[in-house]
Amino acid sequence: MLRRIYLRRLLMAAAVLILAGLFPSLASAASLRSAPDPWPVRHFQSESAGVQIPFEYVKGHIFLQVSVDGKPGFEFLLDSGTSVNILDLGDSHELGIPIEKITHAKDMGLGSGRVSMAGARHLALRMQSVLIGDSAAIVDLRGLALAMNHRLDGILGYPLLRKFVVGINFETDELTLWPARGFHYHGGGDVMTLVQQRDRVPAIPVTMSTLNSKTRRALVEIDTGSDASLLLYPRYAHHVHIDEVFFTQNTKLKPAEGYGLGGCFPVLPAEFASMTMGNMLVGRFTAFMMQTSPAVTRHKISGVLGTTVLGNYRWVIFDVPQHQVIFELPPTPPLTQTAKLGPGAAQ
Repeated sequence: MLRRIYLRRLLMAAAVLILAGLFPSLASAASLRSAPDPWPVRHFQSESAGVQIPFEYVKGHIFLQVSVDGKPGFEFLLDSGTSVNILDLGDSHELGIPIEKITHAKDMGLGSGRVSMAGARHLALRMQSVLIGDSAAIVDLRGLALAMNHRLDGILGYPLLRKFVVGINFETDELTLWPARGFHYHGGGDVMTLVQQRDRVPAIPVTMSTLNSKTRRALVEIDTGSDASLLLYPRYAHHVHIDEVFFTQNTKLKPAEGYGLGGCFPVLPAEFASMTMGNMLVGRFTAFMMQTSPAVTRHKISGVLGTTVLGNYRWVIFDVPQHQVIFELPPTPPLTQTAKLGPGAAQ
């Protein structure tokens, strides 16, 4: 579902779909492996069948060029936290696409409001020559486009992850689609098993440590539509007794505001000591907690993990058909001599 949350300072006009990079990014990714050797070269058995598609990476958001019913030039957001593909209402009118009965959904985005939506079938959504979808929910995205200060014609969600193995290369700003059948990963990245959920979202367990040494486990959604580091839901934070960290921590970080399809909502920031994800470590970073309960609810999900963390990796590969996600760090740079040896220096 659309749980995009865009952070902004209170009373600022700019807002948008995900946690915005208002505050300096304190997240850094590292491997817990002790060996400092460079990562092995990647080898995909099905790499020759992969299709590379460039994307625009703007303030933690991934935008892709999509054609709709043969008409090119539409800007779609890649959002792994959305359970359906979405086409903007205005674009559907322009294209003359007939829509089905309009309904009001409570589970289409964070915030307290309901979202009006309709359905459209028999569409042809393509990236380059690849057919990526044949249906979409029709939603008015004008508010999000204004808040993001970026054109927004639609959203590609979980259906894309079900159909293909989807690799995001944050170094080259390229998306790669591989056929799900026959895909095998042979690289040196960390492979994590996706927790099976009745909700159609990719989720993994993480372990967080606060600055006052509280350690908690959580199941979080991997959300490419969120530019947050980690956003926690208040019910979970209260249940595990870490909500007071967001209220009492002596920090220069000020309250902020999130914005989703369901409207605005306040959030509080706090610095965390670390977070582990399988064999990976995220160093000291800024986490956020919603101050109001989200309209969107996921089964046992405690929050979302966004691109402030994901963007530290070279590759993030969603292999949903095999229930796994792969995180691959950039190779370790070689050591270089930065100063000349002076007289008398050891030779």
